[in-house]
Amino acid sequence: VGCNVLLSDVDIVFLEDPFKFLYRDADVEGMTDGWDDPTSYGWDWVSGPADRVNTQPSHNMRRAAQNSGLFYIQA
Repeated sequence: VGCNVLLSDVDIVFLEDPFKFLYRDADVEGMTDGWDDPTSYGWDWVSGPADRVNTQPSHNMRRAAQNSGLFYIQA
């Protein structure tokens, strides 16, 4: 269709132009529930072996904490 869309919840109030805060380096940008870089963008949590049978560390990935309250979709 060729148009960009800023989709927001009805309880969001813009006190400034929201477009100056967007990076516009991806097709879709969304808000996050994170309060710093690791909680916003994810991390690799590595834990040690749980028992003598499993000698390799365990990797647990948290990808992101996306929130559907605001999305910018670029055409």
